[in-house]
Amino acid sequence: MKPHTRGNALIVVVVVIAIALIAGIYIYGVRTPSPSVDSGTESPAGTSTAVTPVVPTGWKTADATSSNATFSYPESFGTTYVEAYDWPPVLTIENQSYSCTEAGSPDASGGRTEKRIIDGKEYCVTTEMGGAAGSVYSQYAYATDLAGKEAILTFTVRSPQCGNYEEPQKSECANEEATFDLDSLIGDIMQTIGFKPAA
Repeated sequence: MKPHTRGNALIVVVVVIAIALIAGIYIYGVRTPSPSVDSGTESPAGTSTAVTPVVPTGWKTADATSSNATFSYPESFGTTYVEAYDWPPVLTIENQSYSCTEAGSPDASGGRTEKRIIDGKEYCVTTEMGGAAGSVYSQYAYATDLAGKEAILTFTVRSPQCGNYEEPQKSECANEEATFDLDSLIGDIMQTIGFKPAA
């Protein structure tokens, strides 16, 4: 085979491999459905169109208080100082559209309500704080849209007064409270919401 003929054959092989790879990526990425959290919608026959949400290993599952929804949650925060106090959270699905009005202060009656963006999704977060026996108890309500309804998670977090500790616990406590990402955890829990099949 002449040198230029071998070169042309090599180019043809490379092009064929590239086309095969592109086709494979297209078929996998476009035609393969990705897992999604069930929106709670029902088919015309009244049966659930649920897709089982992905639940992290070791998480537990609980039922919502007012619907056929379920959700999953970690048994604890895995922290030393910040503690999940009223836990697991309570999930309520309200048959109304999500809305949020910002107002208040966390240490005032009714707490503070503010909008937050968590993983690209808007949440309405209400925080009410109170202290007792060297600790701060923060009551939270995280609300967001769920297929045209309002999903709300409520719970309480206990945080110690870090100044009551000696070093190095004092600094460890302050660092944990400053870096603990509650928003991300609640966003992850919201993503596990699913609905039981209709009877």
